[in-house]
Amino acid sequence: MAKKAFLLALGAAGLLAGALAAGGETPAPEGCSIDNLASPTPFEYFELNGAKWGDRNPVLVVFHGMGSTPGAIAPYVQSDRPVKVIIPRGFNKLGSYRAWWFERAASADQGKLAAQMQWAAGAIRPLFAEIRRCNPGSRIVSAGHSQGGMMALNTARFVPEVDRAIAGSGWLPVGLQGAMKPTTAVHGVADEIVPFARTRDWIESLGSPHKFVQVAGGHALDGALLTAWRAAIDAALA
Repeated sequence: MAKKAFLLALGAAGLLAGALAAGGETPAPEGCSIDNLASPTPFEYFELNGAKWGDRNPVLVVFHGMGSTPGAIAPYVQSDRPVKVIIPRGFNKLGSYRAWWFERAASADQGKLAAQMQWAAGAIRPLFAEIRRCNPGSRIVSAGHSQGGMMALNTARFVPEVDRAIAGSGWLPVGLQGAMKPTTAVHGVADEIVPFARTRDWIESLGSPHKFVQVAGGHALDGALLTAWRAAIDAALA
C-alpha cells in the first residue's frame, strides 16, 4: 500500500501561532522528501514556526490513543518552538478509528499486553530510522497520550533514534520496564483507566533524568493534563 504524508493546513484561529525561528540547514540525503518518506503506516505531517523538513530543528512524533486517529490528536499539538511534527496512524482498525494494539492497559494478561506493545514498537521503528536519516541534525522526541503515551514510553526504551519521550496517561507493563531515554510522564490523580500510582511509583523509581508530573483530573487529554503535557513537550524540544 502506498504511503502518503499529509500536510495539515492549520488556519487562522492561531492554533499553531508562534515566533518564527530558523534552524540550521543540513543537506537532506537523496530521496528524503517528506512526500516519499518510507513509513510502515500512513501519517500526517506539519511544520510549526519556520521549521523545515531536513533542517536541524527537532522532530516530534506524536502517537494517538486507542480509538482515535492522527487527525483527532493533531489540534492538541501546539508549540511556540520550531518543530517538524509527524503523527502516524495506528496499525489496527477499531471500527472507524485506529489502535496500536488491542489488549487493554488494565488487562489481567500483562504478558500478552507486553508482547503486543513490543510488536508495535518494532513495527514503527523503521519510521524513526527514516526520520533520523533525513534529519541527521535533529533531536527526535516521541510523545503520546493514553495508548499513544504507552507507545511513546516503549519507543524511549526500544527505539535507538528516540532522544526523549513525553507520555500523558501512559505506563509500561513490568515486562517492558527497564533502561530508557529521558522521559517525562504526566498523569492525572483521578485517572480511571491507567492507575495514577502505578505510573508514579515506576517513574520515580527510575530517578533522574526521568520526571513524573502529577496533575488534577482524570485520563482525558484536557485541562491540567493537556497544559502539563504541552509544557513537557516544549521542554523536551528546547
